[in-house]
Amino acid sequence: MAVNNYNDLDQESRDKHRYLDKNIIPLSVREAMCLQDYLAVTVDRNFSELPFTNLQKHLALELFEYHDYKNLIDKGLLLSGSSLVPEENFQWLINDLRAQIFTIKTLQNIESAKSNLNNYGSSIMDSIYSYFDFLSFEGEPLNLDYKVDLLAEAKIIWDAVCEKEKYSEWLKEDDIKKINKACEYLKKDKRYVVADIDNSNHQEVRSRVLASLDLIDHPVDITTSKNYKQSDTKTLFIFNMKKAWTEQERRDSGKTKKPFHLPLTVSTHANLEELARINNLSTPKQLEKLINSAHKKIFFDDNGQRIDYT
Repeated sequence: MAVNNYNDLDQESRDKHRYLDKNIIPLSVREAMCLQDYLAVTVDRNFSELPFTNLQKHLALELFEYHDYKNLIDKGLLLSGSSLVPEENFQWLINDLRAQIFTIKTLQNIESAKSNLNNYGSSIMDSIYSYFDFLSFEGEPLNLDYKVDLLAEAKIIWDAVCEKEKYSEWLKEDDIKKINKACEYLKKDKRYVVADIDNSNHQEVRSRVLASLDLIDHPVDITTSKNYKQSDTKTLFIFNMKKAWTEQERRDSGKTKKPFHLPLTVSTHANLEELARINNLSTPKQLEKLINSAHKKIFFDDNGQRIDYT
């Protein structure tokens, strides 16, 4: 049990608390859960019922009741070190949501190995940690070497796909309108991958969009990654997506009124302003109304049919 004041305890209890504080409280969530599983299997299955929140504190509290607590901790942490992929192996994924989405989708399609994605928090990175920490084959946990190699292969595949793409340059981080349009286009074609992100965060939406594009050629395995080339399907999809964006921009620009300068004489401009004032219109609006009215009188008959002067 973690405590702040040992004065009311005997020396043995104080020493025990200090040892637990030093060796249990600093554990990462991954290490703590690995220790919990070990204790649940080898000591008491009630360890599996400990709350996930503040798990380290609950472990320390329970271990305080055991005389051989040091031996239990040593064995549990030895197991942790021999089964958990070291944190440094995950550094290429940290703070890269796009890589995380791509990687977890790639891993989930490996039929020979199964895992649970929900043992930790709700973030995609938590799911990746959970995948590797609880990876098994036919119910038996896979060894550390296999996990390390699998994560390294996932990085090779990710690097191969990223090396060949140019659409991230087209989808600028600050172009919110284009990001939303790309998102809509992917949804329409049912290619927008499922991912637990903050959809109000445009940077996270962009990462999800890019990962969705990355995954069009999925699955890419370690063998095909060596000679990976963007497929015709993916190339055509991206071409059509960019084309749809260009056409949308053209349509939007046609709806926007562009300023046009007419070199009117002073007296004509004064007359225009007087008309606008009488009609309670702005000067440009009055000019627009006059032009459209004159155009209608000349080019359309009384029935609204256009007159052909050719």
